[in-house]
Amino acid sequence: MEIGSSSTVAGGGQLSVPPGFRFHPTEEELLYYYLKKKVSYEPIDLDVIREVDLNKLEPWELKEKCRIGSGPQNEWYFFSHKDKKYPT
Repeated sequence: MEIGSSSTVAGGGQLSVPPGFRFHPTEEELLYYYLKKKVSYEPIDLDVIREVDLNKLEPWELKEKCRIGSGPQNEWYFFSHKDKKYPT
């Protein structure tokens, strides 16, 4: 019997989440909780949003790098810095 669920994250570490964990944040939660804490350097209770470098990954690699738990996932969340060389 599997007690927890984990997945490999971008840094090669493991992200452990409780069994049955589902991540379905609203836009407000993403902005006012996760992004606000990220830019304020405040700790996030359960660090489920990974930081990735989009310039070093192929699109098909994002799915595995941003996986949360072991269940099926249709959405992937991640933080990424804008490249100063190619600002948009």
